[in-house]
Amino acid sequence: MIFTALGHNSFIISHDESSLLIDPLLQTGFGDEYSPKPIKMYPPRSIDASALQNVDAILISHEHFDHFNLASLNLLPRSIPVLVGVTMISAVVSAIESLGFTVTRVPFEERLLVGALSICLYPPTPDTVHWEKRVTQLIVTDSDGVSLLVGIDAMVGEAIIEAATTNLASAVVVSNNAQITPPGVMGTLTNFGEAADSTPQVAALSIVDALLTYLAGSPELQARPILISGGGFQKDYEEMGPFPFSDQDEIARLTRELTGRDDVFGPLPGEVLEVTKDGVQPAGRVKWIHLDREALATAQRGRDEFITSGQPITRRPLLPPVDDPDAALKKVENELNAFAQAVLMSKLSAEMLERWHPATGCFFIRVVDEGTSTVVDYSLDLVTSAFVRNDQFIHLDDFSLAQTSPFGFIISLGDFVGLIDGTIQIWDLAGLAVNTWFRNSRTEAVMPLMYSWFGEQAAPHLANRLFRLQLNMLGVKA
Repeated sequence: MIFTALGHNSFIISHDESSLLIDPLLQTGFGDEYSPKPIKMYPPRSIDASALQNVDAILISHEHFDHFNLASLNLLPRSIPVLVGVTMISAVVSAIESLGFTVTRVPFEERLLVGALSICLYPPTPDTVHWEKRVTQLIVTDSDGVSLLVGIDAMVGEAIIEAATTNLASAVVVSNNAQITPPGVMGTLTNFGEAADSTPQVAALSIVDALLTYLAGSPELQARPILISGGGFQKDYEEMGPFPFSDQDEIARLTRELTGRDDVFGPLPGEVLEVTKDGVQPAGRVKWIHLDREALATAQRGRDEFITSGQPITRRPLLPPVDDPDAALKKVENELNAFAQAVLMSKLSAEMLERWHPATGCFFIRVVDEGTSTVVDYSLDLVTSAFVRNDQFIHLDDFSLAQTSPFGFIISLGDFVGLIDGTIQIWDLAGLAVNTWFRNSRTEAVMPLMYSWFGEQAAPHLANRLFRLQLNMLGVKA
């Protein structure tokens, strides 16, 4: 079996003349169709899509834009069947069909032949975070009995681990693009209410350790070779460079060094690995993927310089100020009426009930209009179960506001309206565009709640607007 890394979360698994293309991202970036600040791929590379004209099938693991990219699909022949899991949201299927592809929903745990390859799809573990609950995992087996367990984004469930142990998988593929930010950068789940922490970050290695621990229930599987795929992109952090976790090859090297194992691989875009029942071996590079090593070195140098400088990056809006702030605030307040229900039904509500006091509140939302320098604060009133305007802390700076209540977030008015209107995604705001604070675990904090409420699974109508915009930009009527 041959594993070819395309970069980011895209790769090809092939055997003889058969091949399966997973989550194709074939361009140098994505988001150009709708975002004023599109995402650049890391490591930087370019792909000759004509080399992929004869793949047997395409699998889209889930609906997030770093796995599902209409512009990349548009480069491929419509004769290639597209496969998705049974839980894929209908808006994604409709968008792919609008391009002219035939989409098949594949039931979980049912074997499907793709040429000389056999695939079997599985759901993630039930306790997966809400916005990853529809991610499809899979086992791919070739006609010689060589197989890969492919875990994408979400944690793999018991069923796929049992199946990969019973018929022992030849290797484990980890496809994930966790963004680990250095001190001074507000990451997706960074607690704005805490003082800056200058402790060196080792989160990337902690993730690898967690993977090995997670597989401990299957010692046979835990001992199989590991292919760290997935990875990287650069957002609007020009001064920071790429996310540290994006360097899969470096993480693999450090893992080998720390564990004493020699079977952990982090292939760069274009690199090929040969998988047999006896192990995994490098098998050169493909010529149709060009890795821009000069741009790669520049990006890494910029990141190293940023980390050495110790300079922070403060919150910055994604979209420009609105033309009509009053109308925009009314739209925000209408959305907050519904969002209050989401907050009160979430796991945050128990702590809020315990901590709430009428004088200080328990959940604050600060909306900032950079165009007029207007700041509006809202707090959650647990008696009326609604967000209401609250001016008692309007004189406080952002960090001081975060000290007054256990939960909250700060967002630009233009970004909030863009999120409500579906012109940007909640994922675009993760990190620098929003500051959040919380008093509990990161996975049950404010940003995960926003992922759940505004994400594709709970709000497919918002995602559908962006899908239509992308299709229109591609010249496809939707």
